[in-house]
Amino acid sequence: MVAYKYDILCIGPAFVDMFINTNDDFFFFFCFKKSTWNRVDVKTLQDILKKKTPYAKISGGCAPNTAACAAMIGAKVAFIHKLGNDECGRMVANEFKNMGIAFENKLVDNEITGTCLIFLSEDGERTMSPYFGVQRLFSSEDINEEMIKQSKIIYIVGCPMNEKASQDAILKSISLAKQYGNITAINTFDVNSIAMAKDFYKSLMNTGMVDILIGNRNEFMAYYDVKNENEIYPLLQKEKFMSVVTRSGEGSITVKDGQLIEVPVKKVDKILDTTGAGDSFASGFLYALAKGKNIQECAQKGAELAAETIIQLGARPKLTKEMGIF
Repeated sequence: MVAYKYDILCIGPAFVDMFINTNDDFFFFFCFKKSTWNRVDVKTLQDILKKKTPYAKISGGCAPNTAACAAMIGAKVAFIHKLGNDECGRMVANEFKNMGIAFENKLVDNEITGTCLIFLSEDGERTMSPYFGVQRLFSSEDINEEMIKQSKIIYIVGCPMNEKASQDAILKSISLAKQYGNITAINTFDVNSIAMAKDFYKSLMNTGMVDILIGNRNEFMAYYDVKNENEIYPLLQKEKFMSVVTRSGEGSITVKDGQLIEVPVKKVDKILDTTGAGDSFASGFLYALAKGKNIQECAQKGAELAAETIIQLGARPKLTKEMGIF
């Protein structure tokens, strides 16, 4: 049996999240689709910040959030992507260090660390608008082969799937992971991401090198271009990869070897903020998988951490190592 140094290696952009309260009129003004992902340029970012003042600034990004939650419950975690050598980049790097997350990439001089505006609606839904900054320079040269070799699970989420340099980095990561016999997982990330790069997603999954595809039901519906959730499961049953479909308040359904495994959510008294619930779910699911647990147990651990997230503000709930004991 291979003795891995890391349970999970997360690959994806790191951001500083800026939280802003807003309403539907704001989304209409900026032509944003509510509850999705809307990438912005520097000018739009500056225009928004002139109109809205963030009430909180917190380290974020899907891959770092998953890494942080997994580390909090006791997982050995590593991270790959780029940070700018600015105040935000140094803050994120220090947080990784304090949480015991391995991060070997050097901070890039004269570049801005990625920023993600998170708009919270009155109904608790979140709409995200990222500015990638230094992340645009991410390429296959940033992939650390030794770190991949030493990681049991390679998890890729949030990378721009429609950009050639990012695609090359993803393909290199997955190819190396399969060379060393690691488990590979990718997150569908967002319906807009699927719309922009559906051909790449499908070509990637058709290689047979990705073991697990994780995402919410809307993203899977976009992946298969269907309008009804029930239509995705017969299609997933035919796939060689395992799929994990999160369904908000209705729990999750994992499809493995043609079988559907349904696990309910963990009930909470009040939902405060849904930001990061999917990242927390992924951290629990993947850590349980790294520990050799069955699919039912993996989904239950994901549901447990997601429940902790939605009753707190922000994408990184306060978790404990006791939550990682099975």
